[in-house]
Amino acid sequence: MSAENKEISRRFTELFNSDDPSAVEEVFTPDCTLHLASGDVEGVEQMKGFIGAYRNAFPDAHSTIDRQVAEDEMVVTLWTARGTHLGAFMGIEPTGRKFEISGVTTEKVEGDRISEVWVTRDELSMMQQLGLIPQPQPA
Repeated sequence: MSAENKEISRRFTELFNSDDPSAVEEVFTPDCTLHLASGDVEGVEQMKGFIGAYRNAFPDAHSTIDRQVAEDEMVVTLWTARGTHLGAFMGIEPTGRKFEISGVTTEKVEGDRISEVWVTRDELSMMQQLGLIPQPQPA
């Protein structure tokens, strides 16, 4: 089961590399929840909207999986995301700057789809790379 659940998790990561939101229904349960620092995304339609908004803001975005661990119904994925901020996202106007961040997702798999995801990502570094928060200066 662990290998199958890792594959489902990989399909989730691939959603952020594609402009095809139809795959969301193949990856997530109808009542799925994505837990982010900015708030929860609930259900397949909100998930499609979130991924679509992300792809609009970062049309060249590409996420890669660096490592995965799975046990029972849980999968932990360490990933790296890269892209260029070319569209508005979460109220932030495009900066034209590139970013590269790392993050971790923990996915709960029910049957052959993901029901819940917890996301931890380096948002401070992303905001600094996009020029929205100043970089710390050496003393």
